[in-house]
Amino acid sequence: MKQNKKSANSKKNTNKKKTVENLSVSKTPTKAELQETIKAMESKVRSLTELNRVHKRKIFDLYTIFEISRNFNTLLDYQQLLDTFIFTSLAQVGSMKAAFYL
Repeated sequence: MKQNKKSANSKKNTNKKKTVENLSVSKTPTKAELQETIKAMESKVRSLTELNRVHKRKIFDLYTIFEISRNFNTLLDYQQLLDTFIFTSLAQVGSMKAAFYL
């Protein structure tokens, strides 16, 4: 009977220790942990910056397509239509010269 009480008391003490450990104040991070966190954050910022650049380029491309279609629908002169197409294409790809063969 004494062993049963002792076992029960031992379990209670163990449970108390676990509770106290769970409530303990978290430790302050070490310099190495802070540097690791900073590196991870810098990496995430670089990744997000690159994604932002890609998305801005896609938005620009969509805007350019919209402008081309709008201009094509308003032009009736064949030569002006071809000029608009060539100049827009040059600007889009960053070229200095272009040719359009029919």
